[in-house]
Amino acid sequence: ASDGTAPSDASGCAHGGGVLTVRTSRYRFTAGRLPTFVVDAVSTGSQRCHVNLGSKFMSVVVASGGTPLWDSASCPRGTGSRVVTLSRGVPAYFRVTWDQRTSISGCQGRGSLVPSGQYTVAAFDSQLRSPNLTFALSR
Repeated sequence: ASDGTAPSDASGCAHGGGVLTVRTSRYRFTAGRLPTFVVDAVSTGSQRCHVNLGSKFMSVVVASGGTPLWDSASCPRGTGSRVVTLSRGVPAYFRVTWDQRTSISGCQGRGSLVPSGQYTVAAFDSQLRSPNLTFALSR
């Protein structure tokens, strides 16, 4: 579709046709090391499917005790749309870096710095949700 959304037919990756996974290079971040998360999107079905990995459509959310603190989609960059076609077992990627601040006010650098502790991160789009990944910040 020309508006950046996935086609409206059954080619979306929902209903067991696709999986999102969040990963990071480490599970503990010390002062000065900003967490970078990579979302892998992969088709698990026999048919190709479409997912939008644009910053307006893919949301990476950091939470503490189930309370969302930061959402990558609160301040999307660029056009915000990147529709990709997934083939079975061949992942596509979405990468985002968190500045360790809340996103209540939107863009990076404006929220409150979060304290040391354990946090979870998960990725969402309109069709799929990744499992939570736990990581820690220590100052």
